[in-house]
Amino acid sequence: MPAAASAGQPARIRFTGIGALAFLCGLLAPLKLNLLGIFNFISISTLILKGRVMFEQSTGELVITDTATATRIAASTLNFAADAEKLRKVLAESVLLTVAYQCSRLVAHQPKLKVFQSYFELHTKTDRTVLKNNLDVIEALGLMKKAEKNSLVGSGTQFGRTTFFAETNYDDAVADNLFLSKGAPRSQEEYERAGRAALAVLVQPGEEDDFRRLPATNDKLWKEMSAQGQPNFRFIPQLKQLNAAALGAVTSDYTVIKWWAEAMATMSERLAELRQFLKDNPKVDPGNKSFVALRKNLAKSLKDVVKNTKSEFGDPWGLVAMDQVSGSKSGARTVLMGPTLALSRDRP
Repeated sequence: MPAAASAGQPARIRFTGIGALAFLCGLLAPLKLNLLGIFNFISISTLILKGRVMFEQSTGELVITDTATATRIAASTLNFAADAEKLRKVLAESVLLTVAYQCSRLVAHQPKLKVFQSYFELHTKTDRTVLKNNLDVIEALGLMKKAEKNSLVGSGTQFGRTTFFAETNYDDAVADNLFLSKGAPRSQEEYERAGRAALAVLVQPGEEDDFRRLPATNDKLWKEMSAQGQPNFRFIPQLKQLNAAALGAVTSDYTVIKWWAEAMATMSERLAELRQFLKDNPKVDPGNKSFVALRKNLAKSLKDVVKNTKSEFGDPWGLVAMDQVSGSKSGARTVLMGPTLALSRDRP
């Protein structure tokens, strides 16, 4: 239980019983804390007093979050435990907000931050398709070759109980590169290309739903879909052959990629404006009207991201799409464990 800190004194954390054992285990494996909304508070001791601590069972992570965020997560809980799928969405959403905040340079004497985006799955019974999908993510992150993936899948049909974990991380330089190129904002088209590339490496030729690759790999078709709009997709020649379910899947992919690309491009523009203003006015008064207006514009963009975040962004697609934008310069780590295989890969 954290002990309250006196003014001007560092906060102390005291572990007793199981907590002490967890801390000792942390000497062998890192203890990861997700601090959502921490910059809304003056200090960590205040965060502990006013925030909430939740344990996410499937990943073993502690989530320390402020009151507003906790309310949103609490709406997705069952039996006092965090709902894994919906919590993944909130955590993935927080990645977008954090890297944008990291890139803004709004904090004086800003600490060096590293932002992590992660994905976790647990399957009691893992069939061939599930295993291949997990290995596809490892391949998409450049941590495995196709030949090795095919060898691991082999001719097997059942692989028992497995867990899969994938994580990317972004330091200050890479976070900047997610939004800015030589100080200039990235275009929506760049983000759309990255989103489509992520879809193309995760849905591969010969798979049951490989029809989803059509707009991901065909620039002409993507432009026509953008021009015609979703209500007219069924009239586009290349999509006429799809049944209702398949067309619905393609439409869903299009919606997610467009949402993500628009959100990233808008934040990119707001961040470029703010960074240029701070460069031109290094000693700006925080109450300066132009500065306040720029911060409000950025805040509105971040608010829109929160309001409109699609659940698919918490899936492997969101993780791979962000990695594609970074030019695969993010750090990456994957772990796949089961009774017949134990695989760990890292990219510094």
